[in-house]
Amino acid sequence: EGRKSTLREDFELLEDLGSGGFGSVRLARHRETGMEVAVKTIDCEFVRSHFGSSMRNSQLTDEFKLHAKCCHPNVVRFYT
Repeated sequence: EGRKSTLREDFELLEDLGSGGFGSVRLARHRETGMEVAVKTIDCEFVRSHFGSSMRNSQLTDEFKLHAKCCHPNVVRFYT
């Protein structure tokens, strides 16, 4: 079984590339390989404080599920 890792352990977060309703996308560099990737982060506390309705919570859950299922060579894996 592989080691459990975190975004900040594995990647150096660089510049902001964009943002949306649930979070932001940043350029990041993988610490071991040096590969640069775009990483989407979701700020759960921000979302809860600004979009507290059950509809928005449902949308946030859907967003997590969508990213968890995403499997593409150009997409960084889902971190929790």
